Amino acid sequence: MTFSEIRKEKRMTQEVLAQKIGVCQSAVAAWETGVAAPTVKNLVLISKELDVDVDTLIKSFEKVAEA
Repeated sequence: MTFSEIRKEKRMTQEVLAQKIGVCQSAVAAWETGVAAPTVKNLVLISKELDVDVDTLIKSFEKVAEA
């Protein structure tokens, strides 16, 4: 499962997630497309907001990078 799929499964838009963790929507879009990767601090914040462990998030970002 990719980061985008996890976010959508939690019924959260890029904009809402961005606001909750204090980044711009374009940062979330960049993470989802593999253009950029979140910092460790943001990984922790994302994991809390999406209620998923950091390891699962890292694996989801790896899937995007491999595509």
